[in-house]
Amino acid sequence: MATESYEADQNTTRTEAAGELQRLLGGIFRRLDGPTAERLLLAVRAELDARDARAYASGWQDAMEAAAGGERAV
Repeated sequence: MATESYEADQNTTRTEAAGELQRLLGGIFRRLDGPTAERLLLAVRAELDARDARAYASGWQDAMEAAAGGERAV
């Protein structure tokens, strides 16, 4: 039961943070001209994609370590 409550709190926190980020970026984009806003949006997207790629690679690394019995290749 405590785990469900924790997960619900985490989901609420993530949703609130996402809303705050969306409002912040929206305010910034409204103040920039079109091409500048587009470059900023592309930079944000590139960073998010890079973070996703690092998380994906890390997940594979963790899976390989677990499959090898926790031994790390040197």
